[in-house]
Amino acid sequence: MRFMMTLSMPSFSNNLVHQVICDHDAKSLEDFTNILNDLDFVTVAQYYNIKDEASGERDWEYKGELTINTSLIGKVQVYVDKNTPAERYRRETTLSLRPPARR
Repeated sequence: MRFMMTLSMPSFSNNLVHQVICDHDAKSLEDFTNILNDLDFVTVAQYYNIKDEASGERDWEYKGELTINTSLIGKVQVYVDKNTPAERYRRETTLSLRPPARR
């Protein structure tokens, strides 16, 4: 399953937090949370979402295994790829069902 973790440590570009998109064998967010609670370190497969400059297409690039100290993890969520046709359709139809903002 693919997750996005927010780590309480600076990123390479000096942002205050570092986000990692990764795959793990956990079957759900609850399973992954239990694994993180039981271990001091967790090993995941790290991916970068890259854009091909020539075609404009986005794809995933495998960056290898990464071991993370679980005490640095501030937030974990299931990663939803916003570039898939199904997710774009869901966003478009959901936005049209939202009530207007209050003024």
